Amino acid sequence: MTDLAFYDYGSATAPTVVLLHSIATSSAMWDLQVPLWRQRFRVLTVDLPGHGASPLIGAPTLAGMAEAVVAVLDGARVERAAFVGLSLGGMVCQAIALNQPSRVAALVLANTTGRVPPEARGLWDRRIADVEAGGMETQVATTLERWFTPRFRETSPLTVAFVAHLIRSTSPAGFIAAGRAIQSLDFLDALSAITRPTMVVSGSYDTGTPPTAGAALAEKIPGARLEIIEAAHMSALEKPIEFAELIGGFLRDSL
Repeated sequence: MTDLAFYDYGSATAPTVVLLHSIATSSAMWDLQVPLWRQRFRVLTVDLPGHGASPLIGAPTLAGMAEAVVAVLDGARVERAAFVGLSLGGMVCQAIALNQPSRVAALVLANTTGRVPPEARGLWDRRIADVEAGGMETQVATTLERWFTPRFRETSPLTVAFVAHLIRSTSPAGFIAAGRAIQSLDFLDALSAITRPTMVVSGSYDTGTPPTAGAALAEKIPGARLEIIEAAHMSALEKPIEFAELIGGFLRDSL
């Protein structure tokens, strides 16, 4: 039995794809992709600890989050799946691929990185301190600026408002725990052990996990394919159809 909330779409006999979201959102961030992908795959969307409908499980680490996600597979009676993760979700995907490789059929790492440098850890200290002092509202404006290009924020106010709601709805404790887990990220040198088909997706305007971070991932993982989308950090929302078609084609060919 899993402690995490998850949502199950599509045919139980189809290849399974697990979708893992960013910090300060939930499985709802995948609502634009699920209707397309469920036609071909069984899609499981998971709320990570302290996000969405999932409780905070102890003091999560990336390895602990990975174990909790694999427990979702066990509960759904899925032996092996493709994993698609964006940002924090991509970090958890790396932990699953490294710690339980037999459960991984393919891997998509979007807008993420394999290592957090020391200077970025200080940024997380400040974000965590802001949330401790003033709650999640302190994160809304600055996060939206990082996550979307100025043009998208101007032309897509409904989407931006939806993401603002996801940020505000995240529990402060869940955000803080996930932020601490991100600070410890240091998988980069171990990624050469990954043997499953892998796609790395970067946003050309992503300042938090820039294309150089994606290139470093793709360089470490044997045979990984690197793709660049003209978007900032939330490429799955800024370019939802392009994202869905690109990743959907990769999953179709890999499963």
